[in-house]
Amino acid sequence: MSVTIARSEFKHDFETGDPVFDRRYMVKGEDSEAIPKILSDSKFRSYILGIYDLIKFEVRGNKHVSFIAECNPDIKSVENSILAMKRIIEILSETI
Repeated sequence: MSVTIARSEFKHDFETGDPVFDRRYMVKGEDSEAIPKILSDSKFRSYILGIYDLIKFEVRGNKHVSFIAECNPDIKSVENSILAMKRIIEILSETI
């Protein structure tokens, strides 16, 4: 699986239907099953929207997952980054 959420400046591969999220972020990825499940989750989107000055949030891997969160290093942004990572693991574990 590979998904990258970044500042919206280009065409999206995936959209959420949430106009605020879709306007703010570009979502590109390779997993046409997992990514819509993740993006349809309102908790996940709220955590991402709560990250101040998000440059990139990236998830890669299948058996082993790695995360990258590039953002402002304030406590709330770091906390929301971690919660978004945790939420992805919860969503993916529901499908196993």
